[in-house]
Amino acid sequence: MEIRLSNIKDSKRIPKWSMTISGHGDELKLHESTLLRFGNPIMVGNPPISKDLVFVGRKKFYFHTVANITGTPLSFHRLSLKVDKIVLREDVVILNMNGQAYSEMNGQLESTHKMKLIFVHAYDGELNQNGDAKSMVRIKISS
Repeated sequence: MEIRLSNIKDSKRIPKWSMTISGHGDELKLHESTLLRFGNPIMVGNPPISKDLVFVGRKKFYFHTVANITGTPLSFHRLSLKVDKIVLREDVVILNMNGQAYSEMNGQLESTHKMKLIFVHAYDGELNQNGDAKSMVRIKISS
């Protein structure tokens, strides 16, 4: 009986659909920002989202993003995940002495209309020298 209840509980946690997509931004100079461009997604099931990250229909979904930024050591960067033009999550990071930083953002949202997810990388400032920066991000979206 206990094993059967455990299997029922576990089966409710499996997402009905999911999508994983990777993207990258242009190389940035100080005080510039860029929208990240995404490649072809890996889809499981039938996600209510296009490869351009536009949701259709009324669905609740979860997201997990992992971003990698490289550039000038001790520089400040802002990462924003937006729905249409509204900021959903934002993270400010400083690059370490090797010129690298990582950021993770999690959350859930219910789409109420046709919505577009946008990921923005902004190079806000630096402490020691001017240089370039670029970013890569991987987003997993699931039911």
